[in-house]
Amino acid sequence: MSMYQYFGKPYAGEFKRPDNVAFYVHCKDSLEMKQLLAGERRSFLEEQKTYQLSMHLAKVALVVDRHHRQTASSLKCALDRINRDMNEHLRRRRELFDARLKRLRQYISTVGERCDLVRHEKFLKNLTEIYKASGSEASY
Repeated sequence: MSMYQYFGKPYAGEFKRPDNVAFYVHCKDSLEMKQLLAGERRSFLEEQKTYQLSMHLAKVALVVDRHHRQTASSLKCALDRINRDMNEHLRRRRELFDARLKRLRQYISTVGERCDLVRHEKFLKNLTEIYKASGSEASY
């Protein structure tokens, strides 16, 4: 059913308007104006989206930069702590090594003194045996 029919009766004659050039020009201008406004709106929305994305990227860059700084700082602290711990460990190991070396030198000198005493004691025993042997031969 056409919009120009009412209960089967054509009303096209009543609704038909004469061709008005100004009306069509107005429609044409309106359509061009709408397209122009739509283009401007589209470009405005694109600029707005670009601005929002650039702001978001700036925030991301700040967060990434802060994360890198914190990571670098924590790594530097960890490296410093490891170096301090290693230096402390080396210092303690040197102290233990020096103390062990000192005890070993004392032990070596003590063993040397005992060895000298044993040699001297053996020497005296040999002298005593020689003296006894020479004294017993003299008594025959």
